[in-house]
Amino acid sequence: MFLGRCFGGLPTSGLWSEPMVVAMGSKARKLERLLSRPTLRKLWDGLALLLFVLFVLAPSIYVFTYVFTEWGEIYRRVFSDPIVGDTYWRSMLRAMGLSLQIAAAATLIDVIIGLPMALLLARYEFRGKRLLDALVDLPLAVPSSALGFSIFLFWATGEGVSRLFGVRTGLVSQGPLLILLAHVAFTYSYIVRSLTGVIESIDISYEHAARTLGAPSFTVFRTITSPLAKSGLIAGIILAFARSLGETGATIIVAGIYETAPLAVVSLHQRLLISSAAFLSAILVSIAVFLLLLVRFLSVRVGIPIRRVWPGPERLLSSGKARGLRDAFTFTSFALMILVPSCFTFPYVATWWSSSPYTGKLESGVYYQVFLAPDKKWVSLWKSLAAS
Repeated sequence: MFLGRCFGGLPTSGLWSEPMVVAMGSKARKLERLLSRPTLRKLWDGLALLLFVLFVLAPSIYVFTYVFTEWGEIYRRVFSDPIVGDTYWRSMLRAMGLSLQIAAAATLIDVIIGLPMALLLARYEFRGKRLLDALVDLPLAVPSSALGFSIFLFWATGEGVSRLFGVRTGLVSQGPLLILLAHVAFTYSYIVRSLTGVIESIDISYEHAARTLGAPSFTVFRTITSPLAKSGLIAGIILAFARSLGETGATIIVAGIYETAPLAVVSLHQRLLISSAAFLSAILVSIAVFLLLLVRFLSVRVGIPIRRVWPGPERLLSSGKARGLRDAFTFTSFALMILVPSCFTFPYVATWWSSSPYTGKLESGVYYQVFLAPDKKWVSLWKSLAAS
């Protein structure tokens, strides 16, 4: 037993005498036997199930109970308000429509630019692979509000990518397109991580066997790797879509006057329209569950076409030039859409650290604004960081 071996293998010289070691090993074995009892295992399983129901399942279900008990108030407020009529309902439909469109488009883009990245990380060895593998997880590590603000600086201000085009204003204004770019950035990692893990678990001997029989690399990927990696692709799509559908922190910064469904819930809550916010939340939960079940159903019924082979086009797509273009597209899209926008806060702060790069005023610099300004931003920032 592990604990017994640990304590039983301690040195008997110095502070540890042989009787002490024997006694500690005996106690460790008794503790292991106690923890291995079926009754105690059932107790731990029951506690885990209770915590899951209490903190995860019950809050999600309770919103439907609340909507059912407050339906009269919800119907009056949302569908037949004596002053605004069904304005709230129509605004909810617009917000849900925008959220679904953004989530679908972001997931599709993630698959297009994330699939080749997952294949590179899972099947190829190259210099800097470990660094690239770590950078792929960057959007998961950055808080969503900080990520959204960095993306806003990169795309929507004159300090970002617009400098390459000689534009003093932002290249993309706040609105649906900027929301889409933000959602692509923080959902990208879900697609790549899900696919990388599954592709790495596939026995590579299947691919080697196909190549020895004369199959081009693209044919091998389409007919062998893709069908075996379908579960990872589906899992990534589900995670990315659900993450985009419920995103709030980054969306608040990049949305401008537009409102997605999560922002509509926040707005209703801030106006103390609790029943209306609960109604919209219940709709979002229902949509998410329905879409997840639909994707699961289609994943069983719909497969990747593997029976037919097109030798000419697939050999062309397997050529060295095509692979080079694929790699260039993979790295360029990752750098331009994920990495640089996620980290753009750092060069921006460095540029504005001591003073304004335009006027030279010290009062406009980051250092003065954060540490020396009378409103003591650093104090409130530190308190917020500690609370987080």
